[in-house]
Amino acid sequence: MTGTGPTSASDARLLRFDVSDRTPIEGARELAEELERAAEDGRFAAVIELPSVVSKLRLLGSAAELVRIAKRMKPLLQQNCLGLAVVLSAESQAANAKAIRKGMRFWGGPSRVTDDPAKAVRWAESWIAEGGLTAGS
Repeated sequence: MTGTGPTSASDARLLRFDVSDRTPIEGARELAEELERAAEDGRFAAVIELPSVVSKLRLLGSAAELVRIAKRMKPLLQQNCLGLAVVLSAESQAANAKAIRKGMRFWGGPSRVTDDPAKAVRWAESWIAEGGLTAGS
């Protein structure tokens, strides 16, 4: 993606990323690359489908790299992302609730986690329609 991209929230795009078939670190790397390209083109709302991992995530050696990726992405997301919807199974949400809360607080922007892809898309579209000012359900 290149160019100047949207100049206002009403020009923002809905982006969908499906990394549900990747490992957490592979998915994070791919998402970082895609989100960096998206940020070059302006504002967006994103729906991200993550793998369903029922047990608590154990990332071992990958944890440090995930932290570096998150720190690098935070300013780009805060500047360009109107809303971030994450699709994750209810079981994975329950097993990883603390990590999910920490991640959403770290990013600091409007976010939603759901197990329903259609709800995630509607929520993200509402942030685009409202310019990122209010959230729909």
